[in-house]
Amino acid sequence: TPAMHEEARLIAALYPGATVVGPVDDVPEPGGPGSRPPSRPATAAAVAPLLPGRGGSSVAVCHVNCHATARATPSASSLDLHPAAPVPQLLTLAEIQALAHGRDPSAPGGLLVLANCTSDLTLADYDEALTLSTAFLTAGAASVVGSLWAIADDIRTSMVMYVFHHYLTGRGLPGHPEAVGSPADALRAAQLWMLDPHRIVPPALSAVLEERPGLDLDAPHIWAAFTHHGH
Repeated sequence: TPAMHEEARLIAALYPGATVVGPVDDVPEPGGPGSRPPSRPATAAAVAPLLPGRGGSSVAVCHVNCHATARATPSASSLDLHPAAPVPQLLTLAEIQALAHGRDPSAPGGLLVLANCTSDLTLADYDEALTLSTAFLTAGAASVVGSLWAIADDIRTSMVMYVFHHYLTGRGLPGHPEAVGSPADALRAAQLWMLDPHRIVPPALSAVLEERPGLDLDAPHIWAAFTHHGH
């Protein structure tokens, strides 16, 4: 969606060397043309090497911004990478769990951000021990951010995610403006930022707010969906 693409462009600007997966136009290249790795198609095969688990790389941060679906059977819940493709590109919870089999336990696990609807929700096992988020923990991720309900396809959701990465990369933790925060600290800081009527707006979001005056940033259904698991 347009909001998803805008989120991808905003967050990619914070990670100049990041690989972008999917048909996102105008991804910034702070180092000049050709300085960013080539974009990859939005397929399960292209995404899998970036994920924790068997055969995966030691990617430090992986931000996944696509649709997700919590299904009646937890193992069938999925990240819907490209559901409209001729062959729908889905990554199911069962496939994520399979990534853990044969994984090197000493391999470093990174942060996975699931900026998707219901990525930390189960419709069956109500203790919520098994969700897309926790499946990635078993596959080897050190930290996972997910959502407890269907989040709006809304630029405010993208703002939560941008500010999360803003704090994560050390661009403004309270009292430590240059300190790199943990994922848990960064998520809390982003949620508090949404609630703060005196918030300091990062330059990249100034134009977003100017184009959309009157946004209700402190709406709980926008910022409160996100949870953190792990370190």
